[in-house]
Amino acid sequence: MASSMLSLAAAGIFLGSALAAPTPAASQCSNYIVNATDNAWQFNHYKFLDFRSQSSSYSGSSDFTSQYRAQSWSNGKFANQASNIAMTSDTINGVETNMLSLYARHTGAQVTAAELDSADDDYYYASVRIGARVTGASGACAGLFFYHDDTQETDIEILTREQGVHADAQSQLQAGPTTAQLHFTNQPHWTATVDLSPSTDNAVQGASWKDVNSYRIDWVPGMTYWWQNGIMSHTANKNMIQTPSSWIMNIWSNGDPTWSGAMAPNTEARLDILWIEMVYNKFAEGQPKQLPTSAYTGSCAVGAGDGTALGQADSALTTASKPQPATPANAPVATVTKYVTEPADGASWTVGRRAPMKYTA
Repeated sequence: MASSMLSLAAAGIFLGSALAAPTPAASQCSNYIVNATDNAWQFNHYKFLDFRSQSSSYSGSSDFTSQYRAQSWSNGKFANQASNIAMTSDTINGVETNMLSLYARHTGAQVTAAELDSADDDYYYASVRIGARVTGASGACAGLFFYHDDTQETDIEILTREQGVHADAQSQLQAGPTTAQLHFTNQPHWTATVDLSPSTDNAVQGASWKDVNSYRIDWVPGMTYWWQNGIMSHTANKNMIQTPSSWIMNIWSNGDPTWSGAMAPNTEARLDILWIEMVYNKFAEGQPKQLPTSAYTGSCAVGAGDGTALGQADSALTTASKPQPATPANAPVATVTKYVTEPADGASWTVGRRAPMKYTA
């Protein structure tokens, strides 16, 4: 996608509306359809959190703390601090925009970090979209990820030490890591001898993680898909999460020269989050891990352009673009076609009905 198109997207897509969009009522949606390659994945829960519409005190409100928990601990040299999480605002493309900001700071005496863990720790398959950017000093790592333990993690990571700028893919190869560099990984992605899933892909040409982008992870049976601004950027089918997990957002630094690098004293970096949209499944103990049996009856399409016409790039969400019933509530399953988003390779999607799928963990 050309950089000019991305600029237009940034101006109108991410800031299209600061109005919170209510979750569709149960009477509207019995399940939610998300497309990844040739499958219209279906989920039974939906939530949307728009920080652009929130007040400066929202991060301390009961509404927020009931959904996310700030981590707080210290070992002396390093610390996670709840005070490193706050609502902020900035002018983006000429629009004053509220956002939730997480900070990593080197105070001179201590390096502090910020982490938010979801109150729910039983997500099992999900599709999440986030409008976010990363700015500030070199030496920090920003993470957006599903997590159960160190052997079951699916993440997006951004390293602020990768600060170079490039005009095109060829100059990037010559110049090295850039602000277009993203790390997409199912952890662990290696063994002693084998790299199971190469974890670094370059972002959309002309995009930079210093600007607001739409990031997306689809964690579905047998595969993880990573997207940026509506373009599929990476896939992996090794080391899939097989256990109910939490959703985590953080930014930190530990001085590791092989990963985060070190922050200079009296500097800071930050992860700004404008909105989060998630569809997900939860299963009771012993319940088969299968898709909703209601299939297409009352299904709602989610992320079909994330606010634009089908086939357009992902965008921030507006009230008008929230999931709407894809079919009449009593429509025959046999007549329903799936919603589609843009293909990664520029080819046309084949639109057609997909039968309910069943799977086991």
